[in-house]
Amino acid sequence: MCFKKNYFQHQCLIGLLSLVIYSCRLFAQAQPQFQVSGVVLDADTGQPLPNANVFLANTMKGGVTDSNGRFVIPDVPAGTFDLVVSRLGYEVARREIQVAGDLEVTPAFKLRSLILTGEDVEVTASVPKKWKAQLERFNDLLLSTTSNAKKTNILNPEVLDFREENDGLTATASEPLVIENQALGYKLNLVLVEFVASSQKLAYKGSIKFDELSPSSDKQAEEWRKNRLRTYQGSLRHFLAALSDTTMGPVMRLKQEGFEIFTFKFLWERETQRLADPLSMDRLFRRNPKSPELYLDFHDYLGVRYIHEREERPFLYYHHLTRDAGVQESWITLEGRDVKIDHQGRYANELAIAKYGYWAWERLADMLPYEYSP
Repeated sequence: MCFKKNYFQHQCLIGLLSLVIYSCRLFAQAQPQFQVSGVVLDADTGQPLPNANVFLANTMKGGVTDSNGRFVIPDVPAGTFDLVVSRLGYEVARREIQVAGDLEVTPAFKLRSLILTGEDVEVTASVPKKWKAQLERFNDLLLSTTSNAKKTNILNPEVLDFREENDGLTATASEPLVIENQALGYKLNLVLVEFVASSQKLAYKGSIKFDELSPSSDKQAEEWRKNRLRTYQGSLRHFLAALSDTTMGPVMRLKQEGFEIFTFKFLWERETQRLADPLSMDRLFRRNPKSPELYLDFHDYLGVRYIHEREERPFLYYHHLTRDAGVQESWITLEGRDVKIDHQGRYANELAIAKYGYWAWERLADMLPYEYSP
């Protein structure tokens, strides 16, 4: 992921956490479920590696290798996924897989041992205070400052190591970060590959495995349901799902769902183009007549206003804005030629869409697993 500040005091986000946080691929809809299996070995000895975590990035699907190094992931829909393998003391391995039936992943994953290197660090009384400040900055950048982020915590921050240079912050983790989101009811296991931040840019890579938390009561279960729906509403995924509507058409669906759109070529044109004539939908996407997917296919910037909710106050504070809260406004641009979207607003390459404004502010604490459906 990548955030960049501009002169509107907003930041852009390329993708949202594949965190490759993540290059998760399209699930097929209403199709049979299949089994994905394979073996994980030590690259040096060739021996099986038990207790390795194997999962499909950004989903709730995964498993652990047995004493023979074997893993089985059941109930996988047809589609293309990033399969991630991690084990403490070993390098992370990833492989793109295409699921069209029961799949035996070959050749075997061969994990290489990590070679631990580092400089001697002088420990002083000031280190804990400095590390705490670095952790606070890391939390704000990774999780965001949304209402969901206030109820989201990293449970094992001690695995993090920070380095500062000028205004930059680099973070590494000796093992996967365990993150508990009590606002949405998920536990996230984040395999952090890279995290580099400065006053102008934030870039991070990783892979997430979601697990649902067990609610303590019916009241909490209902609260999580409502929070998940609130998080979904107005999101990029919500917008893309409305855009792909084939029942009443995208124009009517976008209006019904509360979205207004406009285009502009340069960022400084954003204010003047809000009142431009309505867009022709064929300027935004094209459909594949043989499948329900569509392809985003436009140039320049697409501005999107969500009128059913106002901005959260922390958003204004985070960007040092003194005005009153308004409708949620974001804008996107394509990093490549086109982007394939399924009927639920999910797209294959998370790095293919650069997001600015409100959508860029919503980060890890506002992520929903790929399986979520409103």
